[in-house]
Amino acid sequence: MYVRCGTRNRLRLIHVHKLAAVLGRDVSIALPGLHAFTGCDTVSAISGQGKLKGLKLMRQHEKFLQVFKELGQQWELTQHSHEVLEEFVCKLYACRSDTAAVNEMRYKLWVAKKGCVESGQLPPCADCLYQHCLRANYQAAVWRQCLEGNPELPSPCDHGWAIDSSSELKIKWMTGLPAPETLLAFISCKCARSCEVDKCPCWINGLKCTSECKLQSCMNMTEEDDKVATDSDCSSDSEASDTD
Repeated sequence: MYVRCGTRNRLRLIHVHKLAAVLGRDVSIALPGLHAFTGCDTVSAISGQGKLKGLKLMRQHEKFLQVFKELGQQWELTQHSHEVLEEFVCKLYACRSDTAAVNEMRYKLWVAKKGCVESGQLPPCADCLYQHCLRANYQAAVWRQCLEGNPELPSPCDHGWAIDSSSELKIKWMTGLPAPETLLAFISCKCARSCEVDKCPCWINGLKCTSECKLQSCMNMTEEDDKVATDSDCSSDSEASDTD
């Protein structure tokens, strides 16, 4: 079996059986789990962490190799597998750290950079990571049954996805709020002319713009903020009329 890749001028044929022999049986069995976990067409990737880095880390630690061999062998994700995968993510961001909890790792990285860090430079929170692990396990399980005729698949809604109001399947990023409500009220963006989906920090992180944001007339503002802004404008107009 060969894999054809490259371009017309730089064509490559990769001998799959020889590659599997070089990698070894254990790594070959673990690859579907690793590929799903580090990002594929149906599962999001870990921000800023490539597949080659994940492969090297997996081959350096026996427990990581074992958990990726087991990923997708059954539909339900075990607590042990989740804990090892959480430690794996921590090692991706800080290979020499002994921290095995992503929430703790997020805090340590934020302190180390004195708060000057983008959200994409931090590992996912524990809530997000658990949903990610569910999706990776589900996708790996589908791949591991690729040679079975008419396999019975459980609903993806129990494995990190959900059905939205338009009956379409969407990713369930987390089950709770990204931060306490009191803190979310102080989050703001500095968009001057317009809040665009791919540029506004609030929009990128799935948050609504608030009264603390620089632009007070964008499509991403909450209904309450819109009402406050409208009332404020009406009060200003009324005061101006009384003055005249």
